[in-house]
Amino acid sequence: MKNSTKLTVTGTLLLFSIAFTAIGGPANAFMNVNIALNGVAQISDTGVGRIRLSTQDIIGAIGRDTANNFPLGAKLLMKFPVGLEAGPSFVVRSIVNRTNVVDFDVPSSMLWFIQIGDSVSSSRTNLTGVVTANQTTIWELAFQSSTGSFDIQGYTTSLLDNRGNLGAKLPDTCPMTVSARVSGTGSDAYANSTVLQGTVLLSGRKIVDVH
Repeated sequence: MKNSTKLTVTGTLLLFSIAFTAIGGPANAFMNVNIALNGVAQISDTGVGRIRLSTQDIIGAIGRDTANNFPLGAKLLMKFPVGLEAGPSFVVRSIVNRTNVVDFDVPSSMLWFIQIGDSVSSSRTNLTGVVTANQTTIWELAFQSSTGSFDIQGYTTSLLDNRGNLGAKLPDTCPMTVSARVSGTGSDAYANSTVLQGTVLLSGRKIVDVH
């Protein structure tokens, strides 16, 4: 698989048509990632066993392979740069000493996604310059670790807009919600072959301006 990331966003931004609209600078949009997979593993020549994978299982595997002891409550986030020369990536966010936010950049060789083919989309722009878009495409998500791996893909719908902080408009649209029904194959901690299905959901977008 080509180890790359790509997200096609749609909508024509009327950045200059509304004179009073504040246009924000570059930003990062962070979204919570919820991965829920289930399926079967080939545990012997003649038998199979049930297997389940959650976001917390993936965070634990990332921690083991990168020598990180992520605390209970650590979250897997997807970061979408907006107005920046960078592609989406994954981070594990921990809260240390109740207030210190620590983001660990997940190596792209461990967890990545690509878009398969072209997307189908529609968009609209209101009188204040807010662009809202609906996008349908196929996402492929892949994970590689010493305790398991998977390569899944499926029908993905996204709602995007260009709303920034404090009424400003982002330089481009980015997702607000993403929902994917996926299936694929992989391996478990014992290198047994697996067949998986489930969902990948992104929600809870937070915009962090880049100064």
